[in-house]
Amino acid sequence: MMFARKEKWITRHMMCLGVALLLLLSFFGVTVAHAANTADTTYMVDITTNTSKNTASRPKGNTTKVYLKCVNVTGSGSVRANGLQDGKTYSYGPKYAGSKGTKYLTNYVLESRPNQYKEAYAYLQFSNNNTLTRYHSDGVWSPDNSSGY
Repeated sequence: MMFARKEKWITRHMMCLGVALLLLLSFFGVTVAHAANTADTTYMVDITTNTSKNTASRPKGNTTKVYLKCVNVTGSGSVRANGLQDGKTYSYGPKYAGSKGTKYLTNYVLESRPNQYKEAYAYLQFSNNNTLTRYHSDGVWSPDNSSGY
């Protein structure tokens, strides 16, 4: 009988300690963090003259550059990595030539996100500023990279 009473007392105090710890953590806030999002996703854009097209957005896990490998390219276009949070674009990266090859795109998706407690997303914006030809590009990309850039 005495053992059951002591066990109940310990359980009750452990629950109070758990609630106090949760309140303490919520007071200081918790930052949303993800592991690096380095998995490649395929993309394909085919853009008419003077237009742009975006890839789907993906969670940004760290402050590395966005990885892009353009495999097939025709025409002349540009690409940049932008930041998205709560459905609104808040960060526009510098424009790079949308030519064939591997690129590491500078971005400030995590550093400039409006709310550090919410997840930030990156997406690519491809543009065709040419008034005479179409721009096509396909390949793979990832919001983060493991190359140290």
